[in-house]
Amino acid sequence: MDKNLKNTKIISTLGFLSLIFLALIGYLYINNQTKTRLTSLKELDKTLPTAPQPSSMADKSYPQLKAKTGTFLNYPQAEKRSLLTLATAKTSIKPGESFELIVKLNAAGEVVDGVEFILKYDPRLLTAAEEVGEGSFFTIYPQKEVNNQEGSLRVIALQSPDDNKTLNEEVVVTFLMRALSRGSANLNFDLDKTHVAAYGGQELLKQAMPLTLTIQ
Repeated sequence: MDKNLKNTKIISTLGFLSLIFLALIGYLYINNQTKTRLTSLKELDKTLPTAPQPSSMADKSYPQLKAKTGTFLNYPQAEKRSLLTLATAKTSIKPGESFELIVKLNAAGEVVDGVEFILKYDPRLLTAAEEVGEGSFFTIYPQKEVNNQEGSLRVIALQSPDDNKTLNEEVVVTFLMRALSRGSANLNFDLDKTHVAAYGGQELLKQAMPLTLTIQ
């Protein structure tokens, strides 16, 4: 009887030790799998793109005239000495008479990425044809818009990204216009929306000259 009791105790002890051993094996396996999973997550996190940080308004570049890609740390600061001017064959015209309006840019030998402008006129006195003639310097014209209801001409002209040509004086665009009635017709650039961009993004525009036509 004592022998049977002793055997039962031994079996119970072995069973208890087996349970402890199995529990230890399970713990080590789960711990190892957890470490492996954490390592994988850390490696995955390194490959994920970081969210962009919000920038201030001062950091935003002008939406239409953006600088060419590249490094401009060694490029000298451009001087604001460019002039936008208007030219016609004559400044005194008659009602019903048509004339060519030429928009010129003088950049004094600077490298120019592009120019944009809005030219205002009185739609009661002048009207412009829809077709806009392009100059020979700029090769890309993302926008050429004539609005005779508001009396405005909007142009964006860009140099090819592959070119870094300097500009002395060039024709940007030409417009065919017609006088409607007598009066003093003023053509003025909207200075808040008129820009000349140098290579590297510097503002080159010094002055945009208006023009007054006499219709009589």
